[in-house]
Amino acid sequence: MSAVTSPDGFQTTVVRMPAPGVPGDFAGANIKANVIGGPGAWVAPPSGTLIGVMAYANPATGYATNYFQPSSFQGFVHREGQAIITPFLAFYGQQIPSGDMVTVMNFGEFWGLFEGGASIGNVVYANPVSGALSGGASGQSVTVSGGAGTVAGGVLTLTTAPTSGAYAVGQIVSMAGLPPGTYSTAVTGSAIGDTITLANADSATIPAVSTATSFTAYGAQATPFTVLQNVPSPATFTASLAQPASGAAFGVLTVSAVATGTIVPGQWISATGLPAHSNTEILEQTSGTPGGAGDYLTTNTYYTIASTSSFQAVTGAVGKISSIVTAAN
Repeated sequence: MSAVTSPDGFQTTVVRMPAPGVPGDFAGANIKANVIGGPGAWVAPPSGTLIGVMAYANPATGYATNYFQPSSFQGFVHREGQAIITPFLAFYGQQIPSGDMVTVMNFGEFWGLFEGGASIGNVVYANPVSGALSGGASGQSVTVSGGAGTVAGGVLTLTTAPTSGAYAVGQIVSMAGLPPGTYSTAVTGSAIGDTITLANADSATIPAVSTATSFTAYGAQATPFTVLQNVPSPATFTASLAQPASGAAFGVLTVSAVATGTIVPGQWISATGLPAHSNTEILEQTSGTPGGAGDYLTTNTYYTIASTSSFQAVTGAVGKISSIVTAAN
């Protein structure tokens, strides 16, 4: 058994099946390899480094960052108990503080965190700003190049349009004069005169660049890892929830329409009007389209919810990734 806690740290739910692994842990006993650094490398940057996602080890600075850095070694951040809980009264953490050691693994099998779900055989992609994992992401390692511009007040104004690609929110921006970890938070377009609003992972200040300077933007980055385990994505849907009928042991969730994702047994459901401590889990589908509209048995025994589109069903977001083997055809 394992417990699910509320934001204030109190246990709210006991699940029947514990998580298969913790993000960052080894998921197999095959050969493993890490990126070798020089003296004092690799360490976390000022913003820290998150465990269980991708990182980029920069030989020029010795930093291993979750944000993409050109001319750096890509790898996965292994969990070695090196995270420290620094926020006051926090209950858990996966963040390695600034200056502490980071192990970057570029070969092996690991448990990775997929908040948006993933499917067996997907190539693992990394968010260029956070290192977060996704399976078969759109963007396909997009690189926007050929553009130039000036920077003032944290806003980059284009003086030359890119020769390939289009700028978008969430891309890392690499430009002489801007610190590593600079990324786009708003984009008006990719033509001359359009603007890109900038932020930085390690600093609140974006330096000015008064002379038109060329730059490159980087989107989702492909990794050498493959997804070896299906990770269900969260489902959002319209449904009603009823208490058990007389003599019955389980409640009934009646789903009329699924907006996103797939409903599967083992997911925990939430909705407007359903308390967080309701411990409502989907146990079995009894009718309808598999994973879609139909009736489901749940552990609900106290609450009745009228039909609403605010229902969400979630399950564990941890899955195996490997740089050694790929899924069977």
